[in-house]
Amino acid sequence: MEKEGEWQMNKIEKMKDLITAYLNQHKNVEFNILDLENYIIDRYDSLNDYQDDVGYELFYTTINELSSSLKIKPMKSHIKTTNNRKPPLPIRWRIIRTKAIPKWTQEQIFQVSDRLDISYFITNPEKQNVSTWENILSIYNFLGEKDKWEWESKASRSYQLFKDEKFLNEEGVHLLGRLKLTEHDLKIENYGEPFSYFVHPRVSSFTEIKRILIIENLSFFHACRRLFRMYKPIVGLELNMIIYAEGTHIESSIKYIKDILEHSDFHFLYVGDMDPSGYSIYARLKINNPEFDITLAKQIYYKMVEECHCPTTIKKDQQKNNDHFNYFLDEMGRDNEDFTAIAYQIWNEDKRIPQEVLPIDLLLKGEGNHA
Repeated sequence: MEKEGEWQMNKIEKMKDLITAYLNQHKNVEFNILDLENYIIDRYDSLNDYQDDVGYELFYTTINELSSSLKIKPMKSHIKTTNNRKPPLPIRWRIIRTKAIPKWTQEQIFQVSDRLDISYFITNPEKQNVSTWENILSIYNFLGEKDKWEWESKASRSYQLFKDEKFLNEEGVHLLGRLKLTEHDLKIENYGEPFSYFVHPRVSSFTEIKRILIIENLSFFHACRRLFRMYKPIVGLELNMIIYAEGTHIESSIKYIKDILEHSDFHFLYVGDMDPSGYSIYARLKINNPEFDITLAKQIYYKMVEECHCPTTIKKDQQKNNDHFNYFLDEMGRDNEDFTAIAYQIWNEDKRIPQEVLPIDLLLKGEGNHA
């Protein structure tokens, strides 16, 4: 009997916790009782599991308890409109939110106001707590002696100030925003992430590197590396360096090139799979990095279309962005009618052309089996 009673209590607490979580995260004070119950049901593995936990009966009881304790109340204007369940509940409710009591004193706030804008926490006292205050003091003290510190990576600065190397990637983002600070204010340097690259053997000094090919696909990267070692061009292109993009990783790592080359007189060419993901990577890469000279490796794309007579189906998780597709086509130039027609066809049919259509044998011989 004792275990049965404990099991029953666990079900009641679970229902209360789920309803409370919904109410706390609900931005509006008004809510629909059907939306709330659907939210609860979705938190169970199945509708049967919800019903096994006494389901609607427990939901009804908990709602009435919250109403009795003045946490929620039915809206008078909708009191006669119910959820058509037995026993019924009004369909429209209002959350009763009590005004938060400030936890920080005026003296504390005055203490940090000469370096920090604390106005958000004054107008939102419910956000005031001990841990946030300790983090604010840490930032305040850092700003007071900012000149003595070197520029540092985000992870290291985060650990220095908050004893958590990931803090500024997570809740710290909100804290800085509420204090109207940026990472720059904390002397954080966003260093480039390393990427895999290969330099042509004829290059004797990095100052000679002028033309760099960014490659999305690992197989094609290795094929190009072999062509470099044989002193052969890549689909007619003479290049000094190739970079393995590793999908979307290149978007965060492209600036690492500044740590490799001490000059800015270089040009990027990009080639990826002909699919929604490949088009979007290129569009974002170019739009978000205006300081770099980046264009498409047109010859390689033309060769991909020429050699692929059987495009494959794109993966279901790929998001199609029409703007990015048109951005790609505009740069490729719509004057090549055959290429444009095929690009449109595979786009409309949810097909793709992968870079694997250009294996090393074809690149070496200039011919090969069609994909």
